[in-house]
Order: sequence, then structure tokens, then C-alpha cells
Amino acid sequence: MVVKIQRSAASARQSLDYNERKAAEGTACVVAASGLDPSSIASVYLMLQGLEENPAVSAKAERLGFHMSINPGPDDRTAPERIPDLVRDIMEELGYGNQPWIVYRHEDTGRVHWHVVSTRVAPDGHIISDSFERRRLMSALQRLGPGYGFVIGRDGARRQRSTTEGIPQRLDTAKGDVTGQMKEIIAFVSTLCVTSERQADLLLSHFGLKLIRGDGAVLVQGLDGRGSACTPPVNGKDLGLDIEGLMREMTERGRREHPMKRRERARVAGIVRSLLPRSTSQLHFERMAAKTGVIPVIARNRTGDISGVTWIDLTTRCVFKGSELGEGIGAAALREAEASGQWKSAEVKDSQQTGVSTRDEDENLVSDILDRSLTAESRTRERDMRKKRKKGHTL
Repeated sequence: MVVKIQRSAASARQSLDYNERKAAEGTACVVAASGLDPSSIASVYLMLQGLEENPAVSAKAERLGFHMSINPGPDDRTAPERIPDLVRDIMEELGYGNQPWIVYRHEDTGRVHWHVVSTRVAPDGHIISDSFERRRLMSALQRLGPGYGFVIGRDGARRQRSTTEGIPQRLDTAKGDVTGQMKEIIAFVSTLCVTSERQADLLLSHFGLKLIRGDGAVLVQGLDGRGSACTPPVNGKDLGLDIEGLMREMTERGRREHPMKRRERARVAGIVRSLLPRSTSQLHFERMAAKTGVIPVIARNRTGDISGVTWIDLTTRCVFKGSELGEGIGAAALREAEASGQWKSAEVKDSQQTGVSTRDEDENLVSDILDRSLTAESRTRERDMRKKRKKGHTL
């Protein structure tokens, strides 16, 4: 179980705005509230706004909102219907027992999680102290965990996010049963959302396979970590697969479904925008991205310059061209990272090592980024709404 208190916003309104947008999109809903009427969102806004506009609130108080996320891990046994009780106990332990709060259930990241919104302003106008709040939260979770049936810490959630269930490993001839590995990889790739034959080839290459298309036959060949052939070609029919038919069905399905993958695109864009500025080389960037389930396939031209990038999201089974994720995260952004010296070395990956990292700081960074519920699109909307409010727009 990962329970995280988000960095305080200027007011509870900002967190409410975010959760209400998700509710309007159909990916979130209110499941519990205390001291508030969840059937009237307008009354929720007015109640929290009234507390924060109390004349007794110190003019020096800058961050009045309270926002907490609850993310179950794969080993947790906490029933969803017990989450409101868990929230009530946590809020009591943190000193918010008499505060109004509201709980939203989210399904916008491929996993069910919850957000809690409240205010730090008590009815008498004093600010509830956040001193050592995270330490007090951990102490509370240690006491509550056995009763609610959850494991404390990031490890459970990280295993959930980085699970490889159903995702094959790259072809490894040393493991034997090469044809069995080929069949498993092709079967998996055929379930992904791609829109072109080239994207399908990139996916297969990532898993160590190459298709050789000839007259009336499609051959499959294994590739080593540097992209060189490591097995003799095998006829697809000898694998018991109609590879040509699978690839055709996959691309046709992908072209139908791809325009509807807005949420999936936003997920990948948010991850890339968060990780790219913190990366120190191509290999460093690829390793951190791989921990989130996103595989960047970076193409270079004959002079060694980056000419394109394709994003493979193993979590949502989608493939996107760099240009599909918006400005600032395509091939031009990667070229800028090299040209500016941010990528201090032009490391080129050994694809068998993708996703392997021993850096604790990278683990923490990736985990924090995955915990962050606001996508790039949401943050842009948040800024726009703040600008409107400054101009006098009110609820």
C-alpha cells in the first residue's frame, strides 16, 4: 500500500477541480465524504472555500489544501468498500478528524486508486500543522495495516506497476526452445495497438525478432542484443502461425482503435515530460522509462543524429509515434538533450540491458512520477483555471 500526502496546493479548490474533471471524463467518482454533501459538488466547493476564507486565517498561510492518494499494491487484501473507513482512521490520526473531506475512486491509470481532498483550515481559522506529517502518516499506517490487510511501503505498488505478467522476455537462445519463445513473442505483439507494419517490426525488434517477407512466405529470425542475426530463419508456418494474417489484423485493429487512445497518449506524454529533463544520457533515459513500462525506440541516421522516436507502452499495449504525444517530447527534444550537453554521453543501449538499473535515486524518481496523478494535460488545464480565477472567475 502506498499512501502519499501530495504537496499542499494554495487551496482545496485546485485538488477538487482535478478530481471533478476526472469525474466528468468518467474515470473517477465520489465514494465517501465526511462533513460534506457529495450529492452537491457546489456545496462541497462552498464549504471548503468558506473555511479557507475565514478572516481568522493568517495572511502568512500560503498552502491551505490537503490532498492524499491511496494506491493498493498486489499483496494488499484491503477490500475496496473498506477504503472510506481507512480514510477516516488516517484522517483521525493526522489531526483531521473534525475536518470535512471527500474521497474519489479513480480508474484512469489502469489501476484502481483513491484521492482524498480536504482543507488544512479548521473551523476556528487555525491551520492544522503539517509538521512531521509524513512520519506521522507512516506511524499510523503501521498501526492500521494489520487490521486492514495491507503491506506498507513502495515495494508492493512498484511490483504492481512494473509487473511483467503476460509480457515475454527478449529472445534468449541460451534458454533453449527458441521456436517456443518466438511463438510467445509474436502472440504477444499481435495484441498491441499499432497502426503500421513498420511499428510492428519495431516491436518485434525490441523483443529480438525480425520478419523476412518473401514471395508467399514470412520468415522469422532471431536477433542478438546488437541487432545481428543469431538464429537461422524459420518459416512462420513451421511455428504454426499465420504471421502475415496476424500482422494484417493487428494493424487494421490498431487503426480503428488508435484515435480513441487519448488517455493512453496522455499517460506516456506525462512520463516522458517528467523523465527527460532528469536524464543524463540516452541509456539513462531508456532505463528509467522502461521501469514505467514505456520503451523509447530511438532511430539515428547515418551521421548518428537522432532522426525519430517511437514510444512503446507495455502497460497499456499501445505504440505511438513521437509526433503523436505533443510538442516538446519528439525527436527534436531528444536531439536538443544531446546538443545542449544534458546527455553528456551518446550512450547507445545494448537492448538486452534495457530497464536494468541499480540506482536508488532512479527508483525513487520513477516511483514518484508514477504516484503523480496529474498528467501533463491536467496540469495545463490547472494553470489555465488558475489564470481564470485570478481574472475574477468564480464558481
